[in-house]
Amino acid sequence: MTSGLFWDLATSDVALAIVAVILIASFVVSRVPFVSMIPAIAPYVVLAGFVTYLALAGLMLCVGYRLSDERAALRQLKIDLDWSESQLEQQKATAEDKAQLAKEKAAEAEDLKGKVDGYEQRLAAQPVGDCGLDDGDLDGLRALRGRAKQPDGRHPSRLRGLGGASRTARP
Repeated sequence: MTSGLFWDLATSDVALAIVAVILIASFVVSRVPFVSMIPAIAPYVVLAGFVTYLALAGLMLCVGYRLSDERAALRQLKIDLDWSESQLEQQKATAEDKAQLAKEKAAEAEDLKGKVDGYEQRLAAQPVGDCGLDDGDLDGLRALRGRAKQPDGRHPSRLRGLGGASRTARP
């Protein structure tokens, strides 16, 4: 954590600007002939040359570290973006599958409702005192009941009501 803080400070814009100013000032003192002739600056010309190379090396190191750090951060962002896009695609595919399954179940429920309505009409047309149920009717009811089971094993109340209505119609 301390190392990260150090590199954040060393590669900040302010720190790089300060090192660049030091580099330019030391370069001017060590390389410009008229400045080196000033008596107050003359003793520092050799030191300014050393500081020039030192500041140049430090500036190159910090700029190189900052560029590599930004490239690594950009690479990580690309990886995160690709992962997010793949998650989004998976969610879209799941939603499409769910919509298709819902359509299929709705069509199956509509088909089953039509069969139940037809069976209900046929039973309503029979006389009340007459129990005209045969084996075909019972097999049809069992088939409807088996297809209409809910995922938790319970039957819809409408089919249970049909069974109760046919029992009350018996003498």
